[in-house]
Amino acid sequence: MVGVVANAGRVFLTNNGGTSWTQASALPNNGLSTSDIEFDPTDPNTVYVTSVAPDGTKAHTWKSTDFGATWTVIENGLPAGVPVNALTVDPGSNTTLYAATHLGVYRSTDAGASWTRFGTGMPLVNVTDLEILPDSSLVRAATFGRSVWELTP
Repeated sequence: MVGVVANAGRVFLTNNGGTSWTQASALPNNGLSTSDIEFDPTDPNTVYVTSVAPDGTKAHTWKSTDFGATWTVIENGLPAGVPVNALTVDPGSNTTLYAATHLGVYRSTDAGASWTRFGTGMPLVNVTDLEILPDSSLVRAATFGRSVWELTP
């Protein structure tokens, strides 16, 4: 599975290596500034998309379980209206997600149904990207202006 986020809040998906592409349905309450796309490594029909829209009234994180036909906003516990740069699925548990936001890292252990702040001692800083070791033992968070943090789950 391959996906891309495009201008105007559009999402394109392919399940045949790029031979053909499908435009996913519209993201609800979309601020038009999509930033990242991530697939569940165990279920290719489950797709996550994030947004850095500068409008606090818009949604910033979505989930689809039907390959982009429908979307659900998944922001319960994320800071309201805060942009999300990236989302990463834990390679050891497809129900554990990490979100890189403009106010630190947040984790969901229930596939996005709820979120809590993650990273003891980490300041509320703009996190631009996340990487999780294959054995899930370490989360690396790249930040804007505050270096790289290594966080233990």
